[in-house]
Amino acid sequence: MAAGCQFGLTAAFMKGAMSHGEDGIGAVLATWQLYAMVAAGILAMFLLQSALHAGNLLAAQPGLTLSDPIVAILWGSFAFAEHVRGGWYVVPAVAGGVLMACSVVVLTRSPLLKGEEALIEADRMAPAAGSPPPPR
Repeated sequence: MAAGCQFGLTAAFMKGAMSHGEDGIGAVLATWQLYAMVAAGILAMFLLQSALHAGNLLAAQPGLTLSDPIVAILWGSFAFAEHVRGGWYVVPAVAGGVLMACSVVVLTRSPLLKGEEALIEADRMAPAAGSPPPPR
């Protein structure tokens, strides 16, 4: 989750730096957000690699997937005063967030992510089409 939070912060810094793009590349290079984005991105990659080294993808990916967009929105809204649409725009945004969370839960339970032994076990437990169920 720390890597996801750091990637969210990186995205907020990127938005801040690129908002000066209309004034030219010199204006972008003069913003503090650009250099903060680079530092935050390096730290995010370090945290992600540490998480992947400590465990498998199944342990690291859900926290990263869920925390990154949420933190980016919160940083943009509260720290950088970005305007977030309200009203009926909130409904599809919340629905998308719920769908994303449900998808992460489904993917984390997939036998495809648990290795070859889990696939063999899933095949053994599922009866073949037209055959009687295995004895108990």
